[in-house]
Amino acid sequence: MVQQDHHDVSMKVDGGATYWRGLNLDEQGYRRIAVNLRLADPDTVAEIVIDHFDGLESFDDIGRDGRCVKDMWF
Repeated sequence: MVQQDHHDVSMKVDGGATYWRGLNLDEQGYRRIAVNLRLADPDTVAEIVIDHFDGLESFDDIGRDGRCVKDMWF
């Protein structure tokens, strides 16, 4: 049996996920979250720096390579 460790929130209109929120705190007391920036105005989020992480096995920080949202979208 797989135990759910997060809470997905979807919009009622189109079913797109607006954000993701972890149900549990980590060892330092932090909660993981993610926000679907694709729903935001591109000019508003264009300069946000991308933080890369290993989302498959560990959620360890991989670091930044200097790219922003605009470098990956536009």
